[in-house]
Amino acid sequence: MENKTTRKCGTHGKEYKIEFPLNIPAVIQNPIQLVKLGLSSTMRQSLKDIILNRGDEQNHVSNVKADMTDWFMHQKYKEFEELSIHAGAVANQMTEEHISTFNFDCWGAVYRKGDETVIHNHWGNLWSWCYYLKIPNDSPPFRFENTFQSGTNDVTSFDIYPEDDDILIFPSWFKHSVPKMECDGERIIIAGNIQTADRPYRAIVTRQPENKDS
Repeated sequence: MENKTTRKCGTHGKEYKIEFPLNIPAVIQNPIQLVKLGLSSTMRQSLKDIILNRGDEQNHVSNVKADMTDWFMHQKYKEFEELSIHAGAVANQMTEEHISTFNFDCWGAVYRKGDETVIHNHWGNLWSWCYYLKIPNDSPPFRFENTFQSGTNDVTSFDIYPEDDDILIFPSWFKHSVPKMECDGERIIIAGNIQTADRPYRAIVTRQPENKDS
């Protein structure tokens, strides 16, 4: 977690190179982390194959308007269980208090041209995460909605453009979406939620990313 990761991000119609971890100043400072996991090519291929073989099991009825697997893949496949453990380890480093957490759910999705995810959040969980198996050129970003407020009280979104093998972790109450995919190819991701096992979410204090320059 000491090595910073830089990714293309955008807000107010402009694009920037931003280092992670970062804080999103919506109401309070909220930590967001993005790191490259470094999973082996064999592991990543196995995860892709499982997702593609499962196909669409949700019929686009969830907020994900793309082909989506069963909700609890980490209970069925060791590869998904291992990935969920990696996500939990990163999330634990972002949590101020020593608390007991568990991986509640985990699913895969394949976006093709015309697919999107509508605005929603994962309220009731502590952390949410998304791992990127395959990101084609010109793929849509991951978008945090209604995040920044300018001096004119205009509220805007914040876009993150992840790369292959990135994992993005954020507070579950953040509203987010994925704009409609306009490019060809397949955008393959795995997502999940982490819950606290021993106290209500409102009691959790999250750790703010340290500024190494200070």
